Amino acid sequence: MAAVWIIAVSCLIGICCAWIGSILVIRRMAMLSDAVSHSVLPGIVAAYLLIEEMDYGIFIIAAAVTAFISTMLIEGVSKLANYRKDVSMGIIYTLLFSIGIILLSAHQDSVPIQSDHIIQGNLEMIPLEELWIINDVYSLGPYPIWSSLLNLVVVVITFALAYRGIKLISFDHSYASVKGVKTSRWNLIFMALTSLTVVISFSEIGAILVIGFIVIPPATALIFSKKLSHVLLYSSLISCASCIGGYFLARHFDSSVAGSICVVMGILFFIVFCFDNLRAKFAQKNGVRIEHKE
Repeated sequence: MAAVWIIAVSCLIGICCAWIGSILVIRRMAMLSDAVSHSVLPGIVAAYLLIEEMDYGIFIIAAAVTAFISTMLIEGVSKLANYRKDVSMGIIYTLLFSIGIILLSAHQDSVPIQSDHIIQGNLEMIPLEELWIINDVYSLGPYPIWSSLLNLVVVVITFALAYRGIKLISFDHSYASVKGVKTSRWNLIFMALTSLTVVISFSEIGAILVIGFIVIPPATALIFSKKLSHVLLYSSLISCASCIGGYFLARHFDSSVAGSICVVMGILFFIVFCFDNLRAKFAQKNGVRIEHKE
């Protein structure tokens, strides 16, 4: 049963990250996930110092607020100082992550937050998490399964309601403005959705590996097709396959589950990348025209 919970949570997180990552990769903002995942640390430490207890719900809220603030600061610095987004990300996430490190080191005796969990997450401990039990009889499973499921529902509903707007601002921001799409509003909504996804993923797969979950499956899917609906589908399938394969790889080598999943994602990317290049060279050599799906 432990394997079922771990694979289920990792697949739910993988699909959410794949959908958010598809837009970030297309918009060339993939490293926003890096900025957000690092900037949530001061919020988590500050929350513990205020309530002085390990409360999963409070930590999620504190991290989400910090993540949203960081994305707004990145947008603000980029616009007001006329910097590129990557410069703004570097400034803001370094500043906030440094504040978190200072808080953590200053209260290291009283704050029970492990640096290993910050880096590689806590997927292995999901079966040991507190269960959600109704009427002292019905067990609905560990809390992370429900937070991940709720995140997926929010992501799917947002994409369903705002698919046209998200698609337009992703491929052609200027054209979206001409067509009457309120780009500022959709940017704000998408930044909030990104923050929520990164925060929930951060608690289970860590600040570093969440970048792999967000970037690698969409980057692999984009080799197959440039059509957004296809990218969302392919990246979701790649994420789920990687989560299943990564779990059994981790169990075989007794290693980190999240790390093993990212290894499988990377291997799949290079297999697809090499195959696509070999196919292109073969087509060029034989005068065959290859049409990429748009």
